[in-house]
Amino acid sequence: MAISSTDNETPRMPYRFLGNSAQLKQNLKAPEVLPLLTPNVKAKIDAALPFVPHGPEKDWASMIRQRHL
Repeated sequence: MAISSTDNETPRMPYRFLGNSAQLKQNLKAPEVLPLLTPNVKAKIDAALPFVPHGPEKDWASMIRQRHL
């Protein structure tokens, strides 16, 4: 997650849910890896792990509640 947030044009907070200091130290090394992520490597990652964003799904109770508000 730290690598993807570092390489993202619109960065987020990648360090919000750290469990311990070892995770923080590991995530702070993410910028060191960025030069290795060439467009070819990114394309291989995207091909192996396709990401299709979608909105949150509503449960039946919230749909009923929304009709009556």
